[in-house]
Amino acid sequence: MITWLQNFIEKRGKWFFILLLLVVIVSFVPYISPTGESSLDFFPGCSANSQLEKDDFYGQNWNDPRVYNALRVKSQVSGFFGTSPQPSQYAQFEIQRKIYEEKISDSNEQERLSVKLFMETKIALLQAADTWGLPSFASSSEAMEQTLRSFILEKIQARLSDPGEFDAAKYEQAIKQIATPLKMKPSEVKEFLFDDFRADQVDKVLRGGGFALPVEAKIDLRENDLLWTFEAVSIDKESFQPDPVPFARIQFNGLPEPETTLGLKYEDASLTFTFLEASPQKDANGSNLVVLLGTGETKDDKIAATRDNLVNALDKTGLEFEVHPVEGNASSASVGLALSLPSEGAPSVMPDVNASTDLLSISNELDDELRQYFEERAGEFMEPAQTGITILEFANSDYFDPPPVPSEQAIRAHWELHKDEFTKPAPIPAPAPKPTPAPEIKQSEKLPKLEKEGEQGPLGKPGESVRKSRVPKKEEAPEEKPSQQKGKPVPAAPEDKKESPKEPSKKGPEPVQPSKPDPATNVPKSVTPVDSNAQDQNASNLNKPVTSKPDGQAPIARVPLTFEEARPQIIERLLEADRAVEEKKAAGKAKAKATQFIDDLHALSKKLVAGGSDPLKARQDDQVTNLIKRYQLKEHPVFFTDEEIDTYSLLFGLDPKALNDMLKLSPRRFHSEAKYATRQGIAVLLLDARIEPQPMRYEDQLKKNTFREFLGNFRTNRKNKAFQELGDEIAKSLTKSLEEGGALEEISEKVDSRLSYHTFEATNESSLRRDFTKRGNQLLIRQTNAQQKLNNLKESVGDRNATDSETAQIEQQEALIKELQDNQVEINNDNTLASELFEHAKDSTTKVGELTQMVTGAQSDSGIFVFLKEIILEIDPEESALVEDLLNNMEQRRSSLSRENILRDWISKGRSNL
Repeated sequence: MITWLQNFIEKRGKWFFILLLLVVIVSFVPYISPTGESSLDFFPGCSANSQLEKDDFYGQNWNDPRVYNALRVKSQVSGFFGTSPQPSQYAQFEIQRKIYEEKISDSNEQERLSVKLFMETKIALLQAADTWGLPSFASSSEAMEQTLRSFILEKIQARLSDPGEFDAAKYEQAIKQIATPLKMKPSEVKEFLFDDFRADQVDKVLRGGGFALPVEAKIDLRENDLLWTFEAVSIDKESFQPDPVPFARIQFNGLPEPETTLGLKYEDASLTFTFLEASPQKDANGSNLVVLLGTGETKDDKIAATRDNLVNALDKTGLEFEVHPVEGNASSASVGLALSLPSEGAPSVMPDVNASTDLLSISNELDDELRQYFEERAGEFMEPAQTGITILEFANSDYFDPPPVPSEQAIRAHWELHKDEFTKPAPIPAPAPKPTPAPEIKQSEKLPKLEKEGEQGPLGKPGESVRKSRVPKKEEAPEEKPSQQKGKPVPAAPEDKKESPKEPSKKGPEPVQPSKPDPATNVPKSVTPVDSNAQDQNASNLNKPVTSKPDGQAPIARVPLTFEEARPQIIERLLEADRAVEEKKAAGKAKAKATQFIDDLHALSKKLVAGGSDPLKARQDDQVTNLIKRYQLKEHPVFFTDEEIDTYSLLFGLDPKALNDMLKLSPRRFHSEAKYATRQGIAVLLLDARIEPQPMRYEDQLKKNTFREFLGNFRTNRKNKAFQELGDEIAKSLTKSLEEGGALEEISEKVDSRLSYHTFEATNESSLRRDFTKRGNQLLIRQTNAQQKLNNLKESVGDRNATDSETAQIEQQEALIKELQDNQVEINNDNTLASELFEHAKDSTTKVGELTQMVTGAQSDSGIFVFLKEIILEIDPEESALVEDLLNNMEQRRSSLSRENILRDWISKGRSNL
């Protein structure tokens, strides 16, 4: 081969090297570009950006470098002369949002977005210019040259106060000045600028689309010239509560017989009340309560007393329901009581009350009203749509083959490689001998008693003790080596016979029980990859004499195990490693089996639904059932709603995407084409049914998981309805009293004590706002001063304990600040209510001299009644000039808004390639 290559180069070397040179030029030279970009970008399909998604805007692909460079140059030309049209506020907002959300800090990317911002507006305007037929630039036309020169002069004058004389020579000089660094012809620059002129002409048309009528300006101007004088009353809705609806109304039709019972089920409590003539000698248990039959002269007195005793017994239960005694009236002479739910909170199910006698009649008015509320809104109570599926599971355990017991050779090999990793606690050494007790001193050897005054002791020497020993010389403890002592040694305490340490047994230590391996070497059942370096380090750590030191205990030493002692642990290690391999193989088999099943099911499904058959009927075909049985799959039927996807996904260990895919399944299929991983293996999903929303039954609303929500909606609706009925009654009473000549302030207090009176004299919106702003600022100044005074007091105290006087001053200032804050909240609420009263007063439906019907404030949530007295008009003497200025401003605002809306539509159209 080498010889042939040498001969080839000798004979045709010239052509070979020319070809090689061309290859080098083509592969390397095109990348030498003064712009820093590859010259291959100009070849279709060779650009680095050719793989990017096309970002087309009216035929201009932003991701094409040639297009972007051309647009960037145009943007530079427009920026030099200031002729670029104002960008769309919509596009500007989108660019700013993109920079903010994606946190773009790269200057090149920001420049790219800036070019896109200005050029999108210009391209959209030029698209309209082409549609309208505006002519393009022709350098041979003197009229176009003059038009372009005037346009540029207009833009320059808008930027400079004194641009000087801008004749034809300066015009041509400016064109060349911008064309030269960009390596462009002056005619190309003029063409770019003329495009700006065409876009500007379209922009002027868009900006001229604002129109307003003089009467609109007058209405807007005179809105502040109108003054309203009115009175108003309001009632707070939040504190309003309608009469409770009893869940049990108990009527006494007679005096109950002894041993009569009344049962009550409320939440988790189940109580029984037994009527007796006398208290039992033995106290009843917690669920059986006694109600004494009442006494009195007449039967009615006895019934009333019995009712009162029942009320007392119900109060003592500690349950949250409310008890209201009911007296007899003209329609019913019998007495009774009503049990109702608390205004806040509710049990999870409807309470139940029953009696063992007809002398106690029980009715559930709450149940009647709830049923009526449900029937009036039956269309709102629907069971959500459900999707029925079957999860076919390919469990990894079905394809798992337990690993065989390791061979003796494998066990020996593992031991030789890892013997240092197997250790056990060292034997506990024998306890140290007890210390020798000090010798006893006989009575005869004790020192004689000292005289009272005693003798002066010898002069001490530095570093030596002058204290004489209490032990006689002959028994003095030795201070030097035993061989140098002259006296007898101190007698030691008698000792037991000491046993010499036993020689270590040649049989070796007892083998460790394999059922309880040492925790330090116990291998977990889930095997994870082990780094060899870390394993070596662990092995060296295990060989250290101390491996652990529990709190309050001495260090535990460890010694190596013998091969037989470590055998159970080695076998467990090898089995775990083999088990991990087999589990991986089982997962692969389950996945392959699922793929084969999907292929078979797909072929069967295609045959069953051919000819337009219903896929759900095909799902129930016996052939599908037999296919599932042939694969011996575990079936898990499930019905779920959209809100239950996450719950069932978590239950079966599925990705929520699996159930979402079944919701979006094609109407021509009844099974998933994809396989989904579960905790146990692989799953394939079959569609069983699609159940449309169904009307709910009333009994379903009383279940434990829905009763509270159902009751809450009922209460809200009932409160709104009752509040409006109350408002209608108040309006009738107030109107009648006003017609009789009464004053609103006086009659409102008589009609309902909950009504609040308000009056406004010659008020408009600005004066109302000004009044509350003034009150709020005054209160804010007081709060600031009080807070500053409190801070000064605390600073003067510092870290020391405050005196009683200082403590009193600090508490006084804190109470004042709290009061001012409460006043601020009250002013804010009053401001909200006053604004709503004023809006209702100036409403076109409000008539002078008439009281309005109640309306509910959107923010204050209060019932509002307004009595409008008069409307005063104060005309400004300079109204005509003000109307003209206001009219111009309205037209400008509307023209800008019109331009923005149209331009936004054009930009959106360009982005969507419509």
